[in-house]
Amino acid sequence: MRSSGAETCRQNIGRACAGTLAAALIACASQASSQGVIKSHGISTFGNLKYSSDFSHLDYVNPDAPKGGEIAVWVSGTFDSMNPYSRKGRAGALSSVFFESLLSGTADEISAAALLRAAFGAEVVLVDYPEQMDALRGIAADASLKALYICDLGLNKRHEAEFAEILEALRRRRVAVTYIDHHDINPRIAARIAKCGARLIHDVNECATVQVYGAFRRRLPDHAAFVAACAAVTDYMDDRPAGSRLLQMYDRQFVLINATVLTYCITGHQKDADYLEGLVDHLAASRYPFELDGSFEFARTQMAKLAEMVTRVRQDMRRMSSLGYMEATDLSPGGAVNFVLGLSGRDVGLAYRMRKDSDDCAVSIRGSPGCRTHLGRLVNRLALEAGGSGGGHDKACGASIPKKSIRPFIRALNKAL
Repeated sequence: MRSSGAETCRQNIGRACAGTLAAALIACASQASSQGVIKSHGISTFGNLKYSSDFSHLDYVNPDAPKGGEIAVWVSGTFDSMNPYSRKGRAGALSSVFFESLLSGTADEISAAALLRAAFGAEVVLVDYPEQMDALRGIAADASLKALYICDLGLNKRHEAEFAEILEALRRRRVAVTYIDHHDINPRIAARIAKCGARLIHDVNECATVQVYGAFRRRLPDHAAFVAACAAVTDYMDDRPAGSRLLQMYDRQFVLINATVLTYCITGHQKDADYLEGLVDHLAASRYPFELDGSFEFARTQMAKLAEMVTRVRQDMRRMSSLGYMEATDLSPGGAVNFVLGLSGRDVGLAYRMRKDSDDCAVSIRGSPGCRTHLGRLVNRLALEAGGSGGGHDKACGASIPKKSIRPFIRALNKAL
């Protein structure tokens, strides 16, 4: 999708992972298309549109499915709407069950997107791990591409060689490439990236947004430091050198409140691509998270859901010798995993959820301060052996694991710990 006179192209693809995997952020800049405006009933990122303009229903939907019935749910508080995406009012419990997830992001990725938007006017692509290479292939195929910023990708062994090949091909076309990440990178892949002339900004000790701020500080407004401080908090990296310095620039409670509001607004709108894009624009315009319409009320609703989650975790959690785990059947693994970690009494907590639209599980893993194993590296290896993918930080990571392999994966992780 292109807008005449602009220097950027926009694509929005991805699938929600219930907050368990860090979404990859790809910001790309290209020259405007000289072609005229194309009108269509839809747009496809890859290939031709599957459905005609007069299609009646998606092919996986049963138009003759039984309708009716009722469900009663107890929840503390009141509601005045069954629209979970309205920025006004309070949505009722389970009001989002009618919608399938399309897009997901975490506060670090959203914040990094905002800073890149502020620095370069770049448009963004937010994708989850399973779609990241498809997204990159599609962007790289754009003959008009002039500059590409890849942020917080979290490479895994399955795709790292192809990733390096794509960057090498882009550099041969003289596309300016900048890759920013705080996940582990294979030294051989890092050497290939540097050799081809791409700019690599990599520090496992600082979150992606803090690194974006450090690299492009001169192009950014003063408010960018606050956005980076919030991202460091939400990514549990506010104790790192650069992150802690940014946090010290402001009142700590002010940062923590805004970071909390930002986190809940993101996790609660994972199904709303327009909302997340608006959030990127909001932060890029040097505005605070608390200034979002209805942000505090929405954060309150999300916290109420988390409070209910404690009881569920106590009931469903299981313990092994080195970790606690649970299947989050109707909960967010990213929200449940911290409770699993704390309530299990183990140094590692794991929560997973069976994805409805695929044959894999979304897995979220957290480690306590006493965990001496680099979880991101270990999960990267074990996920690959299980036929999936994953990785992350030393104390926080995620994975996408085939459903048939989830139990062996958990046992292997426990054994390795």
